[in-house]
Amino acid sequence: MFKKNKKYIIVLVIVFTAIVYVQMNAPKPVKWNKTYKSKDKIPFGCKVMYDLLDKSAFNGRLEIEKENVFKTLEKVTAQKNQSSSIFINDNLAFDKVETKLLLNYVGKGNKVLLAASNINGLLADTLKLKTNMEFSYFIPAKADSVFSVVYHQGEKDQKVFTYREGVTPVYFTSFDTLKTSVIAADLKKNPIYISVKWGKGEFYVLSVPDIFCNYNIVNKPSRQFAYTVMSYLNAPVVRWDEYYKTYNDHISSNLQFVFNNDSLYAAYGLTLLSILFFMIFNLKRKQRAIPVIIPPSNSTIDFVNVIGSVYYNSKNHKIIAEEKIAAFLEYIRSKFQVNTRLFDDTLLNRVTALSGMNREEVQGIFTLIDKIQFSASIDEQTLIQLNTEIEEFHEKNKR
Repeated sequence: MFKKNKKYIIVLVIVFTAIVYVQMNAPKPVKWNKTYKSKDKIPFGCKVMYDLLDKSAFNGRLEIEKENVFKTLEKVTAQKNQSSSIFINDNLAFDKVETKLLLNYVGKGNKVLLAASNINGLLADTLKLKTNMEFSYFIPAKADSVFSVVYHQGEKDQKVFTYREGVTPVYFTSFDTLKTSVIAADLKKNPIYISVKWGKGEFYVLSVPDIFCNYNIVNKPSRQFAYTVMSYLNAPVVRWDEYYKTYNDHISSNLQFVFNNDSLYAAYGLTLLSILFFMIFNLKRKQRAIPVIIPPSNSTIDFVNVIGSVYYNSKNHKIIAEEKIAAFLEYIRSKFQVNTRLFDDTLLNRVTALSGMNREEVQGIFTLIDKIQFSASIDEQTLIQLNTEIEEFHEKNKR
């Protein structure tokens, strides 16, 4: 039987091999789902933002919560230290029990960040929150349409962050004016980011969760607004929610997990077909057992973090330098209580006097910073020099 159908089996194997080869080498389509998950590398995932927080601002303090509010806050009640919680999704809706637990949690002095285009249920009614979308942003005729966020509008430290794409512009139309402060708004003065006092704590509510996505963080100047929003959460423990997600997969079986993953599903199908072919070819003869050869172990070096690799691969040393300069100037302002807008004699004299360093050393680092800021690009050696001088400053500084 096998000999008679040999040519058909060979053709079938060749066709099957060709299909597998084409599928393996075909470009993978980009997924534009707004998952907001900390492990997703797609445009609207939050892996870059989570890794940045975990490796820098919230290093050692960031925890992932994969359970609902009831189970999470049940554990928190046994802890004395204050904490903060982050909820990011396109839609947030808590039931009555969860809402009461959240209100009680914030009332004791904790902070909660709610980043969602729509907040429904008892919590929205309690905080009197309503949102609306700015549809003019999507008008095709307005090719130059942008969505701008004004931070601290009308104040001395006012900043404007512009998004040309990659966001759904939503703003608040209603909130409790007695308990709420507007932190950021759009150009039409519609509130975008607000703070709601509740008991001893605060709710921070953002109507544009897309600012935390990978698309708006990697190599986008507007990512500074995302950092600013997160800076309001300052606690020994910061919890990142992974439960209240629209695309959250509640796995009930091992096969469901395999079927929900494209790569695992393809491997599963290939395995079944391989077993079938093995059974067909094994009907005629037995082969000697092939010894199992254990592949040599390979120990690899962990990547520092995802954002570091992105910057390195792009070879844009200017971006890294600007981040280090911004952090250094913020350190100078907080430690020496001096304005860093101008690198004049007042700044240099104060830093020199309080740090205990030589005037030439202090002037040298600010001269290098000034040179980098006015350069279109810098080379790797300049970046290394900047890093070295900043580290030496921190080592010699006596304040």
